[in-house]
Amino acid sequence: MCGILCYTDHDQGQGGPTSNPTVNGPRLDLSGTQALLAHRGPDGQNAVKLACPHQPVVCHFYATLLWLRGRQPVLQPRLDPTRSHVWLWNGDVFGGLPPVPAHENDTQVILARLQASDKGNQIADEHVPDVLGQIQGPFAFVYWRVASGKIWFGRDPLGRHSLLMGRDPRRLFLSSVVDPSEVDAFELPALGIYQLDLAASLGQPASIQIHAWRPDAGATAAHLDARFVLAERTLTSTVSLTSVVSTHTPPGFLPADVDPGSPSVGPHVLAEYLRFYQTTYVEPLESHLSASIRIRAQAQPAQCHRCRQSQPRPSKCVCARVGVLFSGGLDSVLITALLCQVLPIEQSIDLMNVAFQKSDSPGQPGFLVPDRLTGLQALQELQELYPTRRFNFVPVDVTKAELMAMREKRLKKLLYPLTSVLDDSIGCALWFAARGSTTARVLLLGMGADEQFGGYSRHRVRYQREGLSGLQNEMDMELARISERNLGRDNRILSDHGIAARMPFLDENLVNFLASSVPIAVRTRLDMPRGLGDKILLRALAWKLGLRQTALEPKRAIQFGSRIAKLENAKEKGSDKAHRTS
Repeated sequence: MCGILCYTDHDQGQGGPTSNPTVNGPRLDLSGTQALLAHRGPDGQNAVKLACPHQPVVCHFYATLLWLRGRQPVLQPRLDPTRSHVWLWNGDVFGGLPPVPAHENDTQVILARLQASDKGNQIADEHVPDVLGQIQGPFAFVYWRVASGKIWFGRDPLGRHSLLMGRDPRRLFLSSVVDPSEVDAFELPALGIYQLDLAASLGQPASIQIHAWRPDAGATAAHLDARFVLAERTLTSTVSLTSVVSTHTPPGFLPADVDPGSPSVGPHVLAEYLRFYQTTYVEPLESHLSASIRIRAQAQPAQCHRCRQSQPRPSKCVCARVGVLFSGGLDSVLITALLCQVLPIEQSIDLMNVAFQKSDSPGQPGFLVPDRLTGLQALQELQELYPTRRFNFVPVDVTKAELMAMREKRLKKLLYPLTSVLDDSIGCALWFAARGSTTARVLLLGMGADEQFGGYSRHRVRYQREGLSGLQNEMDMELARISERNLGRDNRILSDHGIAARMPFLDENLVNFLASSVPIAVRTRLDMPRGLGDKILLRALAWKLGLRQTALEPKRAIQFGSRIAKLENAKEKGSDKAHRTS
């Protein structure tokens, strides 16, 4: 995980600043942006400045490092010995390319693959998107081939890592995060691999080609400015964002002679559901989700950063190296239970649970909000199932005064360019929750579960109005839009603590398995009561694992469970502009 920055300036050494004042605009002061990037990468930083051989333009590259891969830290930007390739990489390779050995750093592996083909010759420019398009895992990157003058940049098909782009057409500006007082920027859509030719005519806004992940990218590209044009060839995406239409009709499972509201209905339905679908859907889901959690938990150094810095260094680290954003809800408890099965037994797990002050009244500073209560309940259930595992339940208590102070100091910068009430509430809750990490630098989150398993209340509304076909269209649309709705924001917010936020439900193999093999009618049953039919396939997996209370826990969004929404202004709508972020 890193923070990356690339921007161009007019080269005063090749004609002076007045030779063409329309090119690249004024010099940039990016001290605020670089300070934000430094929080993302506490293990080192580096900068490179190179002149473009084709135009009087200087390219600036800057990166900060969070060391999680390889035996030794690898600073960026990476340059080859001839200084003809510049590589900025913020991501993790979890598949697609040949496996990256534990002792190697994926930053170096990808650059080597870009530099040369199997025959030892430099691959052609047009094949660069093909190499990058094979990668499975979250990423954002910038790659410059100095000789050809071409720069490639982009995000993975799900947009799990942030990349912002400056609006000024006179210069190229790309960064993981931006101080809005310094640069006017927008979130680069996760449409594909972008390509800019720096050798284009000086003073003209050069066109930016998009090698799109999907044929339908044109609709989103149309909302960008005129510089952006779709390339003729579409890349093959590593992930399918459209579910296969199925005519499968599941059994009813609800007993005809029992009141649907009876407490006995839930256990009966989940037991029958598990019996009916255990080998066809529940166990394959468990296998895919476990594999996703395993690779995300293990892709890091064998010792936590505190033990690595200790003198003498301990021979074995038993500290928490993985944490879970833990509300006590279905998604976070499932992740924790499966994490217990893949981590060595001596390794502890951080469970971060955030609560916002319930009242301003003197003598009532309570933090027993709904997520705190369900978190403690779920902790007890996990301790009973895994009695030898050490869980660090970390209560993160936030007062209104602290929320207001931190929002003004840094949170509104991290949220930028998003400004809605919903973005503010969720972003603030995530930032404070991640602050609770002890020694863990990897944080697992449940993002993507609701989109794929029908967890939102609007899914029920769409199903009641249009049936399964309408529900499938809604869920496919939400997964396709998850990068612009959620993930760029979440990456900027969570990475500010120098941790890697990883999302097991958005693993490419899991997403593809669900899209190709699991009908919507099996994943969610919205003809059943809330807290049972929504995300029923995940509930059946929880039931199989012995999580009997968690399996029947209703969904509650973080802004409501943590009570941040009530702390602010309960009458606001999520889509309203949050004037407190301005």
